[in-house]
Amino acid sequence: MTLLYETVPAFVSTWIGCLGHLGRYRMAIEDDGIRDREIWTSVSRHWYLKASDRSPEVGMFYHHLAMLARPDALQQLYYYNKSLCVPYSFPIALNSIMTLFDPVLERSSRLNAHEIFIRVHAILFSGRKHDELDSTMAEFLGALDRKIAEKNKEWLHPGYYIAISLICSLLGYGSPTNPLKQSIPAGQDDGSAALSNKFTTDDETAKKQFENTRAFVMKTCDIVFRRKSDINALPFFHTILVFLYYVAQHPRAIALIEDEFPWKRLVDVLNEAFSALLSKPRMANESFPRPLRNEPLCPLPEDYALRGFAFSKGYFPADWFSNEKLEDAEKMFEPPSLGDKRRQRLHWLGHQICSLGTWIKWNTGSSRYTTAEEGERRRQVSSTESPGGSKYPHCAAPADLRSRVSGGQTGSPAPSSSLRQPGMPATTSQQAPMTKMSRSDFDETMIDRLNCQFCRR
Repeated sequence: MTLLYETVPAFVSTWIGCLGHLGRYRMAIEDDGIRDREIWTSVSRHWYLKASDRSPEVGMFYHHLAMLARPDALQQLYYYNKSLCVPYSFPIALNSIMTLFDPVLERSSRLNAHEIFIRVHAILFSGRKHDELDSTMAEFLGALDRKIAEKNKEWLHPGYYIAISLICSLLGYGSPTNPLKQSIPAGQDDGSAALSNKFTTDDETAKKQFENTRAFVMKTCDIVFRRKSDINALPFFHTILVFLYYVAQHPRAIALIEDEFPWKRLVDVLNEAFSALLSKPRMANESFPRPLRNEPLCPLPEDYALRGFAFSKGYFPADWFSNEKLEDAEKMFEPPSLGDKRRQRLHWLGHQICSLGTWIKWNTGSSRYTTAEEGERRRQVSSTESPGGSKYPHCAAPADLRSRVSGGQTGSPAPSSSLRQPGMPATTSQQAPMTKMSRSDFDETMIDRLNCQFCRR
């Protein structure tokens, strides 16, 4: 088979897939020792990864990678979900994924954080143990922030595995009756034709499932977004924003999540990312962030995980994955410089989302993001405090106030020119007499004067 791979390039994709199968079969029959089994697992994974790089929209390879991902249950969940949600989905994964779900459905105690997360998906996917859904969600959400802090850098890759699994759950795991998938125009969805006869969920059940899933996804995002300055959460932020950018381009789709999405938390994340950037973008509408001309293309680790999904198809440049010299380990390498690259992506995605709607806005003057409500409040405050529409009219000069407190009458001395504000008429003998002002009124008026933007000038 290796000889065919080297000498008959016309069918190279077929040979690569067959080499992956052979490695997996050898792994299955290997009885000599764990070490030999691990070697064949690694060989098979290498060929399947190479096959998925050549055909990123084919779900079969992700299904096989899920089987090789044991005992990493979270990575298994990611691969199974991807095999169901890419354009050429793999229906067999609907049965295979239950080998991951059944064990966590049968036991609800002594589960770690990732197993609890998988259990939530198992309930949403299968409909079993539905009466335990709320308590399982609450258990995961209650421990999420602490687990991220404990994992530290170890949460970099789990972060985007979790984010992609959340996205796949919003898409109904490829179900054609999913409301979010139905809201995306035909030809632009996740291509679930292969699954059309595999799901028996009716529209009403699918709607209820979507509502439960949406609540879980938004609560998870709200908790993770609070870690706005945590560099280990950047892959999660980036993955969610790629999906949000895609959904925001479809009005019917974004309408299903916009009311529940934590926009204020997202604004905090974007502002923190921009303030921490080592090199500021040259212009707001800058194209997709790319390396310098003399640097090779080096996608982020989560770029490879996002590749193949319909929602990421228009996000990456056409040549983004053209560097075939990178080894599998190099693709997952996490040098410190990736933090700034991810922040650049967040800022770029933030600008794209701003251009698509009014959920968030970019303030050029202050170089900050704001929510629509926050921006409206600032405009209202600005108009209220402006000299032309101030809520504090041109105040009387302090001499006037002292005169009124002491009971000054008509003919009191006019305030000096240094105290009189522009536009305030000079005091004359024809002016109306001043009424006596109490001490409390005087104090309150002085406070208003201090608050008056015009008088502070």
